[in-house]
Amino acid sequence: MEKFFHKVKEKDQNGMILVMAIMILSIVLTSVLALSQIIMGELKMSLNAGNSILAFYSAESGIEKGLYYIKYSRENSDFSDFIKLSYTTSYNVDDLGNKKFVISTSTILGGVTDFYGVSTTSPAYLDIMDPAGAVGIIDWSASVGLPSYTQIFWEIENCFPLHASDKLEVTINSFAQEFSDPKTETRIAICNCGYGDDDCDISSYSNISPNRYYHFSFRPLDSEIKELNFRMRNAANAELKIMSSALIEAYGEYSNSRYRLQATVPTLNPVSDVFSYVLFSEEDLTKGL
Repeated sequence: MEKFFHKVKEKDQNGMILVMAIMILSIVLTSVLALSQIIMGELKMSLNAGNSILAFYSAESGIEKGLYYIKYSRENSDFSDFIKLSYTTSYNVDDLGNKKFVISTSTILGGVTDFYGVSTTSPAYLDIMDPAGAVGIIDWSASVGLPSYTQIFWEIENCFPLHASDKLEVTINSFAQEFSDPKTETRIAICNCGYGDDDCDISSYSNISPNRYYHFSFRPLDSEIKELNFRMRNAANAELKIMSSALIEAYGEYSNSRYRLQATVPTLNPVSDVFSYVLFSEEDLTKGL
């Protein structure tokens, strides 16, 4: 009887050892699988980081190509070649076609323009100019009809009652043909939003001449503006659209990575050259993601 119980005890121990061995193997296997997934993820991240850098430089190539064409367009007062760049083809960076970029171009219209997230440190800018880029004889009335006034609509997040007294500084720099008769005017607009409303009072500017170049600066003095809309209207209250700045957007691609870059540059060349350290030094060329 005593031998019988001893054999049963040994069998029970052998069974427990087998169960523990399986459990240990399962834990080790699970740990190895989890660790391998982490390692594979890190490897993929490393590869994607390298691909992303190549995609970035591909997008940078697209921006440089767009800037070259806008420079060429300025010199010839003809932006048709610049506009043709938009999504017409995919440009290869290398001979194998692994790295490439696509360009999208457009012009920001001074008559109807929307800005978002305008902060105290990053003002918004807008130009109104002759569509042909001419400075010798500025006259854009034939393209849009004679305008009579502009309107600025602006909105602040959670405006009432914390931001009802927030201020917006609007600076208007302008000059006539051949850079004559330069003028600068600064106005302060008070938000004055009402209960349950984020919209501020509309600010208007009526002294707009079709024979002048205008450069507007919108700088909030207190807090960020959620959205700012600039509208130009004629006497019949119809919205007018006027060429302002050139927007270049390039998408660089390499393997599974895609990178987007944007560049905004004034369309009118002489402004950047003559006033680069006087009126328009802050935003001669803006590049971002």
